[in-house]
Amino acid sequence: MNIKKWFQTRELWLRWGIAGASICVLLFLFYLLVYFPTYRFFFEQNESDAILLLPTITGHLFPILSHFIVEGSSLASQFCPYTEEHCVYWMAEEIALEENKECVPWTSEGVSGCCAQLEMSPTTACVDRVEMGVFWGMSILLVLIYFIIGAGIGFVVQKRGKK
Repeated sequence: MNIKKWFQTRELWLRWGIAGASICVLLFLFYLLVYFPTYRFFFEQNESDAILLLPTITGHLFPILSHFIVEGSSLASQFCPYTEEHCVYWMAEEIALEENKECVPWTSEGVSGCCAQLEMSPTTACVDRVEMGVFWGMSILLVLIYFIIGAGIGFVVQKRGKK
């Protein structure tokens, strides 16, 4: 099957939509492989938030920063059960007994003591799966938006060509 012939026989809106989606993917690769590395190489000492302006305008910053989006939201808690214990405040057992604090036995860096403030959190593997899901979801949504924009332009061009 000849891809070029197949592409040229399709409606104009579909061709422009595919072109828009292709531009989206190429821009994403450009940002990851050229834009960010080059910027960091030349402007490492005086790095500013201006580097994020262009990817934000084109929408590509959102999939790239999906880790921080998940981290700052309640998505992980919605999909991942809280099963891992983390000690936020640790103290020696003697101090806990002197202060009459509740002592949950805890070993930190090989030293036994008490955990005065115990918190539960989801497993890292589960949070990583949620982050990956958000990354792919945002990426697919971005490609779809670029496809719709391209298809809209192609539709307008096609309508003007028929007049």
